[in-house]
Amino acid sequence: MSGYRRFIAYVYEYSKGKKSRNCGFIKVEVKEQRCTVEVHLNCPGILPDIPCDVYGFIRKDGLINGIHLGSCKTKTNSVNCLIESNSLNMSNSGISFGQMGGIILITQSGSFFGTEWDDMPVRPENFQEFKPSPPVPEKTEKGPVPVQKEIPEESENNTIQKQPDTEENIKEEADPIPEKPDEADLLKQQSTDDLSDDAPVSLPFGEEFYPFSDGEFITSWKIHPRDLIYFPKQCNFLQNNRFLQYGYYNFGHLFLGLRSNGQYFLGIPGGYNQQERFMANMFGFPYFKESTSIELPRMRGGYWYRPICAPNLN
Repeated sequence: MSGYRRFIAYVYEYSKGKKSRNCGFIKVEVKEQRCTVEVHLNCPGILPDIPCDVYGFIRKDGLINGIHLGSCKTKTNSVNCLIESNSLNMSNSGISFGQMGGIILITQSGSFFGTEWDDMPVRPENFQEFKPSPPVPEKTEKGPVPVQKEIPEESENNTIQKQPDTEENIKEEADPIPEKPDEADLLKQQSTDDLSDDAPVSLPFGEEFYPFSDGEFITSWKIHPRDLIYFPKQCNFLQNNRFLQYGYYNFGHLFLGLRSNGQYFLGIPGGYNQQERFMANMFGFPYFKESTSIELPRMRGGYWYRPICAPNLN
């Protein structure tokens, strides 16, 4: 659906200028030049009735310029609000939603929360409130005429067809992360023949472990995000994958598995429910395999995984 966007982004708290715990998410929907931002944060220890300002931001000259979208008040241990704006002219700033790189929330008590979808870090010390420049009058023969600030257009169909609000439709419409290589490209260099006797089954990184007992993977390892440097450059985008970072932050490792046909898979520890399924699909990890090594209350634990090119061991 052209001109339509819908996605969810994780929000993190920043303490002393550094990114710390995940504390919730925002849900963004852009439709027919109308942008809605839902904020859902769980913040243990936060006091009620504290003013909280919400900013969308753009980056310029190394700074994070915040466009004030609205305000709300905290509740005990939480922040929840709904903000609406014109997607082509957010809060009358002359900036469209498509130009924004993320959302910042700042409470009057000094708490700082942020999320980004331009895959660049959020540094609280670089934040400043955006002040739109006043229009400059331009003289003509008929006298001064205000110059209209050109607003980038987002393509919209004249008629938007209503579709069922299913996870499959949401996944097709969502585009919160940069374009990345097709999985066919990732596997282009991958052998589909059975492993030969001299094929490598040990790696210079990672720790061998076997979270599955069905024999699907002949070898598997616990690895860390830093180990992704051993993989071909077309896999570099995974280092900035927010779903991967979220899973590693909560469980302290990633999964790398090797099947008998020579195909490698990268897995993220987590649990299975509809919300996690949606997020995993949106960030490129469509498959789930249950494992007793991941224990979660009231939820099946396991790994969300995807194919990945073989590591470069040369």
